[in-house]
Amino acid sequence: MTVVLKVGGASAGGAAAAVAELREQGNGVCVVHGAGPQISDEMARRGLKVRFVGGRRVTTPEALAVGLGAARIVFLTDVPGVFFEGRLLHSIPAADAVEMVGAGSFDGGIVPKLLAAAGAARNGLQADIGLTAVIA
Repeated sequence: MTVVLKVGGASAGGAAAAVAELREQGNGVCVVHGAGPQISDEMARRGLKVRFVGGRRVTTPEALAVGLGAARIVFLTDVPGVFFEGRLLHSIPAADAVEMVGAGSFDGGIVPKLLAAAGAARNGLQADIGLTAVIA
């Protein structure tokens, strides 16, 4: 199985261990790191539409884990997972995640992760943000 590992700046230190663990489980791993302008340039070079909403790039299925044919996407974070009202969520339905983001229930760096994970889950991928599973 191919797994996309999305690494943010604050969690980069744990990337090597995460890759090693996924490889030990028999997975192929594709590591994705920030670098927003370079990602937009590469998308444009490949003829993919680059679209921003609220200052954040919208990732289409053709562009984060679906386009690679991956079966899973893992967001490596510097927190254990997604927190809501002070408690760690072990899972969240994709539709609820999108609705809650729209309602302002989340802010900061978790917003793009939740939206990307929700899109991946809706397209048949297993999507995990730390210990939180985003499910279709």
